[in-house]
Amino acid sequence: MEIKYIGREDAVKMELKSLYMMYGYDEYRLSGFEEYSFYAENESFLNTKDVIAVNAGGKLLALRSDVTLSIAKNIDIPDKFPGARKLFYDEKVFRKAPGGGINEISQIGIEIMGTVDRMATVEVCQLIDATLSRVSPESIVDISHMGIIVKALKMLCLDPKDEHLALECLKGKNTHDFMRLMQTLGRSEREYGPFLTLISLPSSGDEAVEKLKEIKGLDISAEVAELEDFLLYAVGDMQVDFSIVGDYNYYNGIIFKGYVQGIPKAVLSGGRYDKLLEKFGKKAQAIGFALYVGEIDFHKYAAKDEDRLAACPYPDDSYESVNTAMSAATRSRMDGRRVLVTHVILAGFDGDIIDPFIDFEPDDDFVGADAWPEAEGGPDD
Repeated sequence: MEIKYIGREDAVKMELKSLYMMYGYDEYRLSGFEEYSFYAENESFLNTKDVIAVNAGGKLLALRSDVTLSIAKNIDIPDKFPGARKLFYDEKVFRKAPGGGINEISQIGIEIMGTVDRMATVEVCQLIDATLSRVSPESIVDISHMGIIVKALKMLCLDPKDEHLALECLKGKNTHDFMRLMQTLGRSEREYGPFLTLISLPSSGDEAVEKLKEIKGLDISAEVAELEDFLLYAVGDMQVDFSIVGDYNYYNGIIFKGYVQGIPKAVLSGGRYDKLLEKFGKKAQAIGFALYVGEIDFHKYAAKDEDRLAACPYPDDSYESVNTAMSAATRSRMDGRRVLVTHVILAGFDGDIIDPFIDFEPDDDFVGADAWPEAEGGPDD
């Protein structure tokens, strides 16, 4: 049975859950709470200022503010597991809203935990594109690699403060301030050259890979090969952007963000996070992504013509008006249209208007008509 005319957000989530199950992924469900100490211990992975604490019988709990962190802690993966646990989730996270209150954000995504091989890369690339296409036909994915960033960063031999400044230059693609920092610290071109290359890397996949292969004094051949695989198996538009930086205590490989037309920020993000599993004592690889469904304004995307709402007004509460309007609306619905029967059409309505007295001829054979009172009188006449 085809389900039509549910909300766009719910429809997208239903399509995605069906898609992930088609790929053999199992749904993973989580509790709405975690111990507050759990988030405090992992504050570098998320901003603990956004965590909402709740005192429950003397125990400090927190509303879930991150899904992947909770899955990584709770999932059971045997050491040297030869296969992979493939999961999807449809959950809400809760974070403090600017100015007070609580933001409830709906997320849906996938996780692969166990062995992340080339087949997993192909599958993730396919699912990234299929996920974004459910939101908009126009999308693009930016990718980076934390392994390359970390190796280039280590060549600089910086203290934590200067390391932070260097990463901010990378995020902002700011070569000027980076060079000024290097000159102040007295670093040589041999030391800062690889990191500078990352800041000014072209977005074209082929050109970026060639530039990375030209870097001297930095063994990143394995990481560049991973980047090439991701670009090779990309289904939609994908470009290289090393301004995408994750926490290197957790992310160790490919990281990416997905964008759709009309929304100025990323609606999808993910990457390779073996180090997060390692933090919980699990010797496994992991990759995944989340679509931030709750942050997408689905009203930006026009409905298909056949899904647009039409209004069928009735002028008064007489039997003639009610019967005629309901008859016209029901016949339109039988033809697959969405129809609102209303006495008043509100300002701003941009759908079709059905005039039941003009657009439809009286139909004595219409299904259900016999159950309604005659127009001239009431049910007792």
